[in-house]
Amino acid sequence: MASNNTYSHSINLRYILESQKLSGENFLDWEKNLRIVLDYERELYILETDPPKTPAANARASELTSFKKYEDDARDVKCIIMASMTAELQRLHADMEVRPMIQRLRDLYQGQPQNSDIYVIEVNMSDFTSWVMDTGCGSHICTSIQNLHEVRHLTEGEVQLKVGNGALVNALAVGTYVLSLPSGLLLHLNNCLFVPAISRNIISVSCLDKAGFSINVKDKCLSVFRNDIYYATAKMTNGLYILDLDATVYNTWLSENFAMKDLGNASYALGIRIYRDRSRKLIGLCQSTYIDKVLNRFSMSNSKKGSLPMIPSTALSKSQSPSTPEQKELMMKDTTADSTTEAEYMGAAEAAKEGVWIKKFIFELRVVPSINDPIPLFCDNTGAIAQAKEPRSHQKTKHIVRRYHIIREIVDRGDVEICKVGTDDNIADPLTKPLGKWTTAVGHSASGRLLELVPLWPTAVVIS
Repeated sequence: MASNNTYSHSINLRYILESQKLSGENFLDWEKNLRIVLDYERELYILETDPPKTPAANARASELTSFKKYEDDARDVKCIIMASMTAELQRLHADMEVRPMIQRLRDLYQGQPQNSDIYVIEVNMSDFTSWVMDTGCGSHICTSIQNLHEVRHLTEGEVQLKVGNGALVNALAVGTYVLSLPSGLLLHLNNCLFVPAISRNIISVSCLDKAGFSINVKDKCLSVFRNDIYYATAKMTNGLYILDLDATVYNTWLSENFAMKDLGNASYALGIRIYRDRSRKLIGLCQSTYIDKVLNRFSMSNSKKGSLPMIPSTALSKSQSPSTPEQKELMMKDTTADSTTEAEYMGAAEAAKEGVWIKKFIFELRVVPSINDPIPLFCDNTGAIAQAKEPRSHQKTKHIVRRYHIIREIVDRGDVEICKVGTDDNIADPLTKPLGKWTTAVGHSASGRLLELVPLWPTAVVIS
């Protein structure tokens, strides 16, 4: 019978808390009633003593029993507290333990001053996802840390904010909040304070003004612009300018000011596909469809792709230029060719001189009885071959430096015999191009034989 009376008194005491739920202004009375209920149920020690340390698995049975009792009582106290709160406060404190929860409620509603920066905010406790345009707040405030970038956590009491009922709340972190707007733009709120105790997100109009934004007020609507670009609109609702994050407002504003229709985000423009990554501020263009369209226009849709044996995306810089006097002098001695024929002719002249030197060197070694046969010199340019065999200079070749005409004398003397070789059969042709990899040369019909010379490269000589 005594047990039933105890249960009845306990229910009556808890009814006091449930009938007068914590809403903020009644915190002192609510805490007094809470302590009465917990004292009667022998659970007040949960608020007044530090939680015990978790015992080891092999601890004594008494320690395990004591710790289990504390956990059960703490869970019971948390349920009592949560049941005596409004829905907004329950959502804010659902993941907190009992003692940190009570301490946070005291910080919120007792209003004990500390040495800190204080902002006065008067915002109704209702919607946790809406954004209020506030002309009196000195800083941007967010209630979620999800879109807060470059976060810096604040120490307790470093920055405090004073709400309308006089209570002080602590800012837990500061960073840059990235807000996605219906206009497709991103609004970066610098130095935004993370204050989960406040139920509305706040955009400081004064901070927007300092950041270069302009604010226009018309027909109880507050519009935000920057460099004549429309960003967002806030409507007057219950005395507050609530930022409208619905895309219909943005589309309505555009249709009222411009003769245009909303067709959604552009996917193609002039046949070029558009990719967007707004979180990284990137936009990509794909021209494959446009290229196919151009090929079809000129009847080249069946054309085959070709490869060029050159390093792709080669970057030339000033640092690659000659820097020392020796390098500059050596570069001044080189002659620049104006055509492919001239380049091949100059190369053949240098190779002919190398051939004459090799011929004389072998003859001086006395390793062969005689070396009277001409050395074959292969060239894949018909014009250069004709110039080497022609004893006279033509009008188009008079600009060639005289010293390269020595090849005519060498050919006429019989030391070198210049021969025609096709480009595909010229094993030295890849050496005239800046190849990215040796494997590229294998595609050349006869150039695969160059790979056989790689192990003997210091002693091998290839004349092109």
